Amino acid sequence: MNLLLLIFFFLSTTLILLSYGFVLQKTLLHSNEKSLNFGESGILSISLILGLSFIIHFLFPINYFVTIPFHIIGFLLIIFYNKIFYQSLSDKRILKLYLLSFLIFLPFILINNFHDDFNYYHLPYLNIIFDKKIIFGLSNINTVLAYPQNSWLDFAAFFRIPILDNNVLHIVNAVIFLFFIFFNIENFFSSKNKFLKLYSALLIIFSLSLFSRLKDHGLEISPQLILLIISYYIIQIYLERDLDQKLIIKKILILSMTAMILRVSSIIILPILILICFKFFRVFLLIKKDVKFILYCLVIFFFFLSKNLVISGCLLYPIQQTCFEQKKIIWSIGKEIPKLNKEILHSFTRGWMFYAKEISNTKDKFIFKYSKEMMTNKEYLDSGVNFWVKYWVKDPDIIRILNLIIISLFIIFIFIFFNLKKLKLFELNSESKDLIKLDIIFLLPIFVWFFISTPAMRYGGYSAFLPLFILFILFILKTNLIINFCIKNSLLILISISTLYFGYKNISRVYKDFYFEKNEIIYPWPQHIKLIENIDFKKQKINGYEINLRLPTNKLIMNNINNKNNYILHCGNIKMPCVPEKKIRCINNIKKINGYLIVTNNQQECKKLISEEHALY
Repeated sequence: MNLLLLIFFFLSTTLILLSYGFVLQKTLLHSNEKSLNFGESGILSISLILGLSFIIHFLFPINYFVTIPFHIIGFLLIIFYNKIFYQSLSDKRILKLYLLSFLIFLPFILINNFHDDFNYYHLPYLNIIFDKKIIFGLSNINTVLAYPQNSWLDFAAFFRIPILDNNVLHIVNAVIFLFFIFFNIENFFSSKNKFLKLYSALLIIFSLSLFSRLKDHGLEISPQLILLIISYYIIQIYLERDLDQKLIIKKILILSMTAMILRVSSIIILPILILICFKFFRVFLLIKKDVKFILYCLVIFFFFLSKNLVISGCLLYPIQQTCFEQKKIIWSIGKEIPKLNKEILHSFTRGWMFYAKEISNTKDKFIFKYSKEMMTNKEYLDSGVNFWVKYWVKDPDIIRILNLIIISLFIIFIFIFFNLKKLKLFELNSESKDLIKLDIIFLLPIFVWFFISTPAMRYGGYSAFLPLFILFILFILKTNLIINFCIKNSLLILISISTLYFGYKNISRVYKDFYFEKNEIIYPWPQHIKLIENIDFKKQKINGYEINLRLPTNKLIMNNINNKNNYILHCGNIKMPCVPEKKIRCINNIKKINGYLIVTNNQQECKKLISEEHALY
């Protein structure tokens, strides 16, 4: 029964997102019914729901009184747009592939454990927006609640419904991944350009191979899938002449805005957007005249920045240049704390922990705080790329880049093996030169990712490297095989292998997680770890307002509790506001004005906590 409930929720979430996507396509992009497809509509719906979430949360909590009407309206829209659904499903080839994709995803959606950060800040953030309207100074409760990436949780909150509650929010990630697969299936069949067909097919092959564990998607993978869709549009607008450039660029702009809202590290796409702006300047001038479109984007971005300002006193935490001092905004976290946090996070993604382990000779999995014999996070960063790169390559993350190389070489081998008789000498023509130009263009995101952003694969690395690798594969095929080489057999084998790998990984995981480890009692829901009052947390009052103080215990903890300044306590499902024990000294006051909570901080104590005791509070 529970399994049927989960499958129904998966299907209903897919249909509801599609219905809101159709609304956006019809009203804002003026797409005709024949041009609407499931993958694109589903992905585009994210921006609309994000905008609704930002606006509504200023006035109300995102609870069942909001989510139930949202779902009812979604179902009504499905009925209203039933002709579009029927029309989209009229192509029997695509219909069969939709059904096959849906079936393949069934073991994928069954997870035994949530993402590693679920109890750290995913669930606490979801609980606080469920219980309360927007909180002024939420970052003063815990800085991890201030990051713009939590916008994904603002989006996912709309799918928290009675009975299922927070057991199924990972399904939203699965649906977005499904839409990504749909998008590439649809473009494979609709595109007349062989290279675009191959690009779509290779995106499916790579994504099924790389993103096969739903537990790991978290807040990181969906923005990258959006960036990969943007890469398709960019290549399309460069390779195809006979298309509606204005419509394509509008989609690129909406999706770019969405990706950046969901993950600031998505700025890696900015250099390419600037190039597009110059190349298609006249098209941008036409878009500028579309008041409805401009207003839509501005409203969403305005409320996104406003939300950040209310939560932390920063437009984009932890970028200190966007933060206001406490003298100007009383609930602001200030400038110093974001500066310290940014240095910490940037050093972590550049191998600082491996440097710290080498210096301290410890076996601890994590080191959050430097000791006297180590460089500080800032000193480490200031040492330059020539110094930190030798520690960065020690991160297991480098294996993910090697996996991309291995998969790419295997794909090239399969294509060449099935076209041995059609091999020819290396030859450059206009199409090959176009691919070289595109490859050079897609080097720019890697440069931004490595030197400016956060060089970790989960923070934009996949979306930076994949277009480059796929374009390189296309270049190799173009210059070494005759123009009309056979792709049918090669693609069939590659897609079959990646699909079988995806299915095997998930079926074997489900068996291991739920049956081999005797977890049938919770099937098909992920495990929840319950924290007990007066053992794991206790109630405490600040200025008469009751909070829950998280106490140091061995439940829901990252790292070793015996190491005073080297662990992170997770609040899990404790009623918010929940504050880790050490963090309580940061809070100066909590008061309620006109139904809004305002949390102010003690900046001196906060700076002392971060710089002297614990890096991530």
